[in-house]
Amino acid sequence: MQNVNEQISNIISNLKSSWGDDFYSHLLLQLNSVIKADYLFIAKLNDAQDMSTTICLVAGNEVVDNFSYDLLDTPCADVSDDSVCVYQSGVCNFYPKDQLLVDMGIDAYIGTPIHESSGNTVTGIIVALYKNEIKDTDWIVNLFTLFSGRISAEMERQQKEKELIALNEELEHIVEERTKALQASVDNLKNTQKQLVEQEKMASLGQLVAGVAHEINTPLGVAVLCNSNIGEHALELKKKTDEGQLTKQDLIKITDSIIKSHNALTTNLDRAADLISDFKLVAVERSSDDIIEIALNKWFETILSSLKILLRKAHIELTFNKLPSDIVIKTIPSKLGQVVTNIVTNAINHAFEEIKTPRLEVNLSNTPEKVLIEVKDNGVGMTEEMLKNIYEPFYTTKRGCGGTGLGLNIVYGIVNGALNGEISVSSSPGEGTSFVISLPQDCSN
Repeated sequence: MQNVNEQISNIISNLKSSWGDDFYSHLLLQLNSVIKADYLFIAKLNDAQDMSTTICLVAGNEVVDNFSYDLLDTPCADVSDDSVCVYQSGVCNFYPKDQLLVDMGIDAYIGTPIHESSGNTVTGIIVALYKNEIKDTDWIVNLFTLFSGRISAEMERQQKEKELIALNEELEHIVEERTKALQASVDNLKNTQKQLVEQEKMASLGQLVAGVAHEINTPLGVAVLCNSNIGEHALELKKKTDEGQLTKQDLIKITDSIIKSHNALTTNLDRAADLISDFKLVAVERSSDDIIEIALNKWFETILSSLKILLRKAHIELTFNKLPSDIVIKTIPSKLGQVVTNIVTNAINHAFEEIKTPRLEVNLSNTPEKVLIEVKDNGVGMTEEMLKNIYEPFYTTKRGCGGTGLGLNIVYGIVNGALNGEISVSSSPGEGTSFVISLPQDCSN
């Protein structure tokens, strides 16, 4: 018995660094070196507990292929009902319908149940089969009982590992699908941009894209962090598994963390996709139009003439104070025309509510290097809060009245971009508004 105790002690010591299939094979081979069974196996029960599948089968002193078998009319069925079954001889007489025992020539049988960690449910069995009669069986039953808890823990660990792998695969699928949805939204955004380019000839692509990036930066940042967390938890799981230090508490903790990261990931990817689909950004290439020379006074007379119909319809008086003598500048006329048109249109739509005598002034002046264009109205003016937001995309004080809130954002993008200039605004409630655009006499410099 002392020799047996030493062997058991060696078994326990050797199992400290084993897990998974290696654990089962090491355990059964070492156990069988003590109990000398012809066959020794651990089997897992299905949910209905009417079928079992061996997860490790030892024949003599080697591991052989696993198999599944029906429990009906077998001693293993009694073990699965939470009974310890011991037949020192003649087991086939008690289970004549168990053809497997007959074919294997089995005479003696010892089987004990394996319980889940709660101790309530039988999830597997450990069985020793002998071709000859055996007499001393109690110590074998005690051995099986001794190791059944460790076997149960390993079976549960493997099951949790499978569930975790499945969860990781599901998360990867979700990330892939969300990424596709996000890409589809980006593609839709690009198509919308092209449509709006044709409609409004926008030239503020950089500014508007920056606005989108700012809005979606937070949810995408959180999504990246969650994805990183999932990866870190997966690495933690692998490390603990490789080192044989993974406990049930570790599995629960890691699974909970992954689920939380998954939920946050899904929420933030949805948020980012919604933000992108809500934006209707538009722009054209900064250098899509040619730089040409224009006579500034003459050009402004032409562009303002095209706006007189709108001004007249709104009963707005227009004053144009041109340069004392005309000068020629190099610029992009289509862009400058869009800037002037947007500022004037913005004034028509927003500046003159309840103003009895609305007036608009366009004043030109110049220095040796720059030209200054002032568009000034005597309208209702703006608050400090409005001034802070007027260049933001989609900002409008008349939401739902046909305005997109893109007009002044487009102006800002064009002036600071393609026209290589600057724009400033001054306003107070009840004092009107003044936009001043400073342009180089050659925007290519």
